[in-house]
Amino acid sequence: MKMKQLEHIYGKVDQTDPLESEVLIQGFGRMKMSSIQKDISAMLGELHEMSKSNDPYDFRTIQSYLKRSTLNAKLNALIDAYDDVAKNTKFRTKFK
Repeated sequence: MKMKQLEHIYGKVDQTDPLESEVLIQGFGRMKMSSIQKDISAMLGELHEMSKSNDPYDFRTIQSYLKRSTLNAKLNALIDAYDDVAKNTKFRTKFK
């Protein structure tokens, strides 16, 4: 069966490890799903560490970071890619 092009996956879903599939990120480019997950985790970790200081300046920095960072674009692309991968019955339970 030929798999149709999915909206958010660049090329085809990697059938052995879907996290190695490339995802298009609006305004950024393309990355593997596993790399996007690591990148988002690192960004959130940095923000978490900043918030621990309870310094008002750090919270202003966090707000500024969230406005200009690629975090939202990457997160949206990753969730959309999860939905695309879940369309394949082989991976439905893992990605839904």
